[in-house]
Amino acid sequence: MTLSVNNVVNVQLNNIATGIRKGDFGKLAFLTQDAGTAFPDPDNATFVEIGTIDEVKDYWGTGSVMYQAAQVFFSQSPKPKSFVVGLWDSEGTLTDAIAKFNDSYPNWYVMRPLPPTGVLEAPQIIELSTAVAAYDKKRCSYTTSVAAHIENSDTNPLKALAGRAFNNLWLQYDKQNQHYADVSAMARALSVNFSGNRTTITMKFKQEPGISPNDNLTLTEANKCKALGINYYTYYSTFAMIAEGTVFGTDQRFWDEIHGLDWFCNAVQTYVFNALAQSPTKVPQTNKGNEKLVGAAAVACQEAVDNGFIAPGVWYGDEFGELAYGDRLETGFYIYMPDVDTQDQVDREARKATVMQIAIKLAGAIHSADIIINFTR
Repeated sequence: MTLSVNNVVNVQLNNIATGIRKGDFGKLAFLTQDAGTAFPDPDNATFVEIGTIDEVKDYWGTGSVMYQAAQVFFSQSPKPKSFVVGLWDSEGTLTDAIAKFNDSYPNWYVMRPLPPTGVLEAPQIIELSTAVAAYDKKRCSYTTSVAAHIENSDTNPLKALAGRAFNNLWLQYDKQNQHYADVSAMARALSVNFSGNRTTITMKFKQEPGISPNDNLTLTEANKCKALGINYYTYYSTFAMIAEGTVFGTDQRFWDEIHGLDWFCNAVQTYVFNALAQSPTKVPQTNKGNEKLVGAAAVACQEAVDNGFIAPGVWYGDEFGELAYGDRLETGFYIYMPDVDTQDQVDREARKATVMQIAIKLAGAIHSADIIINFTR
């Protein structure tokens, strides 16, 4: 017999772990009190994923609240792929229903309850936003037709909620009792593919197919909505569009920034975790090890540059590392990890990395413009 070549040259294959995937920031979840045929055992209901309007018809029928909301959802362009549905026990609270649904399907991003009447009362809107605030990187949406809800006064039960800085609720005002205008907005918002090139959007100027613009909305009402971060769908001249594309709240945060930051934080977390988990050898507690983590975070940053979420610009935040107030971020981001020799010994013994700090410049979006025209004869 011959001797094995392994005695001279021994080759081993190191299997690389698959790592974890980034979160799904494009999934709308409905909670319904109508079990239909989708939940044959309501006491042990989990969730169903819906990809077509025909599935909704088969499960709930065309006369259902679920069908009305799904019609609006699937009418949006580009056409959304799917949503998920959980069961809301009519005898339980909305908070309990969200918690139960989250146990079975934690990958939802936006929560939209569907009460039997199509209408949530003010305390339930407050409960919705408050309950969702307890979950990391989760949002919710709703449409109100109650005129009192846009008043910036203490008589408005939602005013206190606007000041809590939850920044998690897309609230839309509709004067024509179109209960699911927000569903159309969310179908458009959640269509963003963050892995693409120049794919991020602002929600202002977008259309809501199947929803009639509120052509009777007054400027006074529009200004009231803006003050509380409430969106509306109306005509500007002959152009139907959503305005202003904000989340509910008095600090005027834009939906696309909230959505994008949720995705970005998860992307950084995922790439850095995978850099640790997929390394065939240990990542050492050295400056070289730090470089590996910085490189992983830079992948997420570059992805954000590519999809249009961040862009080059001047830094107006606090100074850290070699970054000073007023410096220009030529790439749109800056990542800093201090020398490992400066690390506290307790942290080193706990095998922690030195703290990574990332500065990003959001690309933002142009929502208005002033134009000055000069002329001579």
